[in-house]
Amino acid sequence: MKQLFPGKYPLWAKVYRVYKEFRSSCWHNGLILNFTPLQKHLHALHEAQLYKWAGWRSPEQAWLECPNPSWLLSWASHTSRNTHEQVLRAACRCVRLWQSKAFTPELEAIQLRAIEAAENWLASPSEETLGQAKAVYGDILKTPGVFDKQILQNVCRSLVPAGNLISMVVDPTCFDGFAGQCLDEVVRTPDSADLQAQMCEIIHNHLVCPYVKA
Repeated sequence: MKQLFPGKYPLWAKVYRVYKEFRSSCWHNGLILNFTPLQKHLHALHEAQLYKWAGWRSPEQAWLECPNPSWLLSWASHTSRNTHEQVLRAACRCVRLWQSKAFTPELEAIQLRAIEAAENWLASPSEETLGQAKAVYGDILKTPGVFDKQILQNVCRSLVPAGNLISMVVDPTCFDGFAGQCLDEVVRTPDSADLQAQMCEIIHNHLVCPYVKA
């Protein structure tokens, strides 16, 4: 039988590719098409990457099936269903797991100080524990290249999650931003799928699906 649409790919594949490019273009130009309540919800929160991944999943499916702990933590920090304290507690567990796996002798002490300072503030929020967190934050800022993407060294990459973790305590006005970046370095690390899966489990155990029905 003669092929009606000759070429390397069948017609349906070409149409689907055009559709995906159109959807991507709509997103970047603020013309996003929200087909599901979850998509509307994520678009309103500016969760672009999670929006694209979620597709037609239900909110519960997206929450349970998402393989990226950074997206989950960011999503959880944007709604009232999880308090800042609950999100911070989950982040502490994840960063402590990261510190135990991505062991960097040069930075072990300050990593542990950051985690412990955040945990101490959670256990007893006060001016004293906040002052301790600010002191650790200041020491982290003195580490060359930690937050500078232009000169970020491999040895400093393992400190970034701890830096964002303590920032969640020190600067609550930007809490959701730091929560969204807290585990980015973990996701960027090669061969970290198992570690990410463990972090997703931690997040599921401490937080609930952030979706709130409009």
